[in-house]
Amino acid sequence: MESTEGNKVAHIFKRALRVLRTEGPRGIVQRFKDRARMHFSQIHLLVLASSSDSLSDVLARQDKRAQALKRALATPLEFKQVLLTDDQVIDELTELDPWKVPKPFTLDKLREGWLCFAAKKDDRILASAWVGVNCDFKEDFLDRYFTLGPEEAFYWRGFCVPDSRGRGIMPRLIFHIFEHLKREHGKTHHLTVVRGTNLTVQHTLTKIGWQVVGRAGFIEMFSVRFHYLWGREAFKETRRRIFLQRTKQLSH
Repeated sequence: MESTEGNKVAHIFKRALRVLRTEGPRGIVQRFKDRARMHFSQIHLLVLASSSDSLSDVLARQDKRAQALKRALATPLEFKQVLLTDDQVIDELTELDPWKVPKPFTLDKLREGWLCFAAKKDDRILASAWVGVNCDFKEDFLDRYFTLGPEEAFYWRGFCVPDSRGRGIMPRLIFHIFEHLKREHGKTHHLTVVRGTNLTVQHTLTKIGWQVVGRAGFIEMFSVRFHYLWGREAFKETRRRIFLQRTKQLSH
């Protein structure tokens, strides 16, 4: 083992000398910068939270900006929890999914206990959202685990079809899920993560009572990730707030 490591060091040293002779000190610095960029990545998300207020409670606190949502209440919608046996519905969700998530992944998530809900009109899906209610779950975007309290639920993978946006469909679906989770699972506190640049989703959620309570993300360089979770109300049962994680070495 020591011999192998020694050979690697000798090889790196010889390469550095060749670059130094042919490209000079600037070449060494540039090579280091290029290699750092190849092995650098980062994701930074906002953590938003909401309580199980009813739709009428939220509207009562709103002003004229809520008029569009009030008008949307006149649109008849059907709300459905998607089950493993709903093969046709799952096929439609797969076709509509803006992230092109494959059907087997969706089926696996349902088997793991994730809940999926859809808003429909005239037998057509207009919006969908997923909810995690298990105590510990893996957030695939950040590739790390979070812990939920007994009253907490986590929302992700929500979308509304383009021709139905701005009509209050997603807020109504969210409030339907609020009521279902409170009745069936005792969940009264709701969490989600959103990219800081996704102003559309932030506006939709804050308009109906969600608030930014923290941040979560990571910075990765040379196969080491620095994970962080900030904010007292952001996944407050999660003990690992800051930690390092080794990742697989990228091959180039």
